[in-house]
Order: sequence, then structure tokens, then C-alpha cells
Amino acid sequence: MVFAVAVPVAVLVIAGLALGLGNGDFAGGLALTTVILPGIWVMAGLAVAAFGLLRRAGVNVGWTALGLAIAWEIGWEVGLVSDSLFMISPFAHVHYSTLADPGPGTLLGLTRVAAGLVTAGLYTLRRRDLAL
Repeated sequence: MVFAVAVPVAVLVIAGLALGLGNGDFAGGLALTTVILPGIWVMAGLAVAAFGLLRRAGVNVGWTALGLAIAWEIGWEVGLVSDSLFMISPFAHVHYSTLADPGPGTLLGLTRVAAGLVTAGLYTLRRRDLAL
């Protein structure tokens, strides 16, 4: 979980600072890149919850969810996916578009969803018998 939370933060902060260095607006660059962090955390939380509930099959659920989210994003960008289907993806809510405005409430809500999924996943993982 540390890597799933910390690595995207580090990568997006570096990208935001580089973007800010290019246009002279460091705060704007950081805001543009780090706004997607709650969406990433929801996907990581979904993977943890699936792994806790479904054991090894949970890995497949996590990767499938990520693949679908990417496919929905690309499909929505080219007009093949409807707005209502795209709104299933957590990335739709952090996307600067006519569909959603990634305000503080949206970002906090997604972060809470991610925390709930991680909590559920770790709780169910703790209850399993993990004989090595």
C-alpha cells in the first residue's frame, strides 16, 4: 500500500513541478497533475479490497478494473463511450471536463472511498488464514 500511495504522489509532484518550471506557474502545474491522485487511490483501494475478499482472483479484478478505466477514458475521449458509462470510472470525476469539476468535495469523497476500500481489504485480509 505504501508504494501504491506514495509512488504516484512522487511521480505526479515531479511532473507538476516540471510543468510549472516550463510555464512559470508551479502551483498551477502541481494542481493539474496531482488532481488525479484520488482516482489512482480508488483503483489501488479496489485492488486491495478485491485481494482481501477474493484472494488470488482479486489480482485479476484489480488489473481488469484498471484496464476498463483506461479503455473507458480512451473511448470517451474519441466519442465511443457515453458520458454515463464514463462516470463509472473514478478518473471521470477528476477529469477537467463538462462532466465533473474536481473540486475539494469531489476529491475528498474519492479519497474517502479509497480509504474505505483499503480498510475493507485489509480487514478481510487480516481475517484470512495466511499459511505460508
